[in-house]
Amino acid sequence: MFEGGKIKYLVSDALPVYDAVAEALGLKRQSCLVHLRREIIKRSNAPSMGEDLEPLSDEERERKLEQAFKERDPTLALTCVLRGISRIYEFETEACRLPGESYESHLAKVCDARQKQLEVYTWAMTVLSAVCTKFAEQHTSRSGKIRWVQAKAHRLAKLAVYVLNHKDQFGTFLQTGEGAAAVPSHNNPSEGSIRALIVLRKACNFKSSEYGIKHACINFSLVQTAKECGIANVERWLQDYSRAAYIYASRRFFR
Repeated sequence: MFEGGKIKYLVSDALPVYDAVAEALGLKRQSCLVHLRREIIKRSNAPSMGEDLEPLSDEERERKLEQAFKERDPTLALTCVLRGISRIYEFETEACRLPGESYESHLAKVCDARQKQLEVYTWAMTVLSAVCTKFAEQHTSRSGKIRWVQAKAHRLAKLAVYVLNHKDQFGTFLQTGEGAAAVPSHNNPSEGSIRALIVLRKACNFKSSEYGIKHACINFSLVQTAKECGIANVERWLQDYSRAAYIYASRRFFR
């Protein structure tokens, strides 16, 4: 994310390598909420709980949830957190910029959405931190003053490490004011934009010179920038541009 031509934010998943990059460049972190959601789904039984509750009657579902609540079932808590994240993205969808909408109008919608998201986010992260802290006490250990590391094999231990090491970075996008629309809650667009390059890397079995991959990245960056600027067919645009540049030069210098 840029401000005044300078990078201010790094939006990525919560891998430790990005912490080092952000620290070296003096950037604020926004850890991807979509990656957090994937980690919760991967490490919990939340999806299966939803499947178990689906065929039950309202009374049966209420009794089962009440029992799980009394037993402090972590799966129930994580299911509620997933619902909270879904609600955050419902507000995000409502704040999407419409075709022809002014920046001021869009910013007002985003600021309003951020206020609603903050309430849901605070509750969801409180529940998630409580669950992760409980398992961290039994299945993880401290490395240094601030980092948690997995110490025992448990399906929620890795989630606890993931959350507790970055819990202050998942809510950076919730700022309001002039910069509210600048920081997204996830990095899906950037990951999607480089998917073709990742497929190419896998297809060539990582066999490429440093020179080749460097210039491939430069060219790919230019193509993706052109697409972001509304140029659908970049190859055709380059052909038209080259033809126009040649005609202009020939008419100016060879009259």
